[in-house]
Amino acid sequence: MFPVYAGARAHAGGFLGFLKQYYNINFLERENEHRLFAYKTDKGVYLQRGFFFDTRDAFEAAVEEKHADNRHGQIYRAALAMIDVWTEEDDELRK
Repeated sequence: MFPVYAGARAHAGGFLGFLKQYYNINFLERENEHRLFAYKTDKGVYLQRGFFFDTRDAFEAAVEEKHADNRHGQIYRAALAMIDVWTEEDDELRK
């Protein structure tokens, strides 16, 4: 496992834990490309989108506050659902 540190843009700051899994979701909208990064560490799941870097729950709250139920909010909630499945403990699958 690799240690993960919050970068200069990170709100959390400092040591975030040891990286267990890393995911990158890319989606295109018109001419803009959007990237959402998810990091699963031994201390929890962190997401990065643009200048945002914080926990999964903080991201969900920020999406609700900024986008509510508009198209962007729907896309981000769908991405969160996918991330939730990816980051579930899958020890049973590895047996």
